[in-house]
Amino acid sequence: MARRSSATPRRAWLDSDEKFAFVAINVSADDDLSASLPDWPVEFASFLDFEMPSHWAEWLGSMRTDEINASNLFILARSNHSPAGIVDAESMELSRKVWNAYIGLLVACPFVPSDDPVQIGGGFNASGPDVREQRNLDATRWSHVTGYQMITSEDAIKALRIGQVLDGIRDPEKTGGYWRLIRTIAIFVEACSTLNILDRIHQYCRCLEGLIASEPGKGKAEFKSRTELFIGPSHHPLMASIYDVRGAVEHVREEDYLHPFDRERMLSIIRWEAVMAALTRSCLSRIMLSADLRSHFFTQSSVKRFWSLTADDRQALWGPHVDPLDVLKSFNEKYVTDEALGA
Repeated sequence: MARRSSATPRRAWLDSDEKFAFVAINVSADDDLSASLPDWPVEFASFLDFEMPSHWAEWLGSMRTDEINASNLFILARSNHSPAGIVDAESMELSRKVWNAYIGLLVACPFVPSDDPVQIGGGFNASGPDVREQRNLDATRWSHVTGYQMITSEDAIKALRIGQVLDGIRDPEKTGGYWRLIRTIAIFVEACSTLNILDRIHQYCRCLEGLIASEPGKGKAEFKSRTELFIGPSHHPLMASIYDVRGAVEHVREEDYLHPFDRERMLSIIRWEAVMAALTRSCLSRIMLSADLRSHFFTQSSVKRFWSLTADDRQALWGPHVDPLDVLKSFNEKYVTDEALGA
C-alpha cells in the first residue's frame, strides 16, 4: 500500500514541449498502479517525478507544497499538438479530461486522501515543468465503515471508463439534453466532500431522487418503492429511515438526530451514510457504464418514461439487485468511540 513513501522511486513521465494536466492524490493505492484505455488519452500512474516549481512553492507555502510533492497517485493527460508554453483550448481540454477521470474515480470507489488533492496544468520545457494552473480539490470524507480502502488498477480502469463517458456527454452542444444526469453527478461529487454526515446523507438521497423522479407529494413512498429496482423489496424500513434524515436536513431539524447524544442513533447514522454512499456509487456506475441504460436517465422526461415501463421491463434493463447491507459486513462498532460519534 502506497502512502507518503519517500523511499519509493519516482518515474519520469514528460517529454520536452509536452502540455500536461493531472490530478495528484496522496492516498492508499497499489504501489505499481498503472491504468489506461486504448481510445482515451488519460492514464493513472503512481509515483511520478514531479515537484512544484520554486515560485509556486513560495506562493502556496511550504506545508501545502510538501503535501502536493508527497502525492503518490496521478491522473494524467498530455499532448504535444500545440506549443507547451501557451494556455489555449487544448490546455482546457486536458484539464477537463483529468477532472472527468477524477469524477470517475469518485464514482468507482470510496477513497480518503491524506490531504486535499490538487489539479495542475501547464507545459514541460527544457528547464522542467512550467505550471500554469493550480486548483485545490476538496478531499473526500472519512467513513468509520469503509475506512481507508486501497485504490486498485481495476478501480482505475473503471474510473477511466466512467470519465471517458462523462467527457463525451459533457460536450457543450449536448449538455441541454443530458442535464438531469449531469446535475445528479454534480450533487454526488459535492456529497463526497461534504463535512457534515447528515448533509451527506441528504445529498446522496438527492442523487437517488435524480434517478427515480418521484411524483409531487409521494417522495417518501416512492423513495421506498422505486429503490426496489436497485436493492429489492426487502429494505423499505431502511430506506424510510434514511429518507427521514433527508427530510430533517431539508427542514433544518438536524437536532432531532444529534441532541441529546445517543450512541445507537449515531451508529445508525454512520451506517446509513455508508449504505447511501455505496448505493449511489453502484447506481451511477451502472448507468454510466451501460449506453442502453444511460439513455433512460438523461432528462426528466426520459426518466419518467423509464418509470412508466412495466416492473419486469425496468428490471430487465437495470439488471440484478445489489444488497445495500454488503458495505456493513466488515464494520465493527466497538472500535468507534463515543467521542468519535460526537459525544
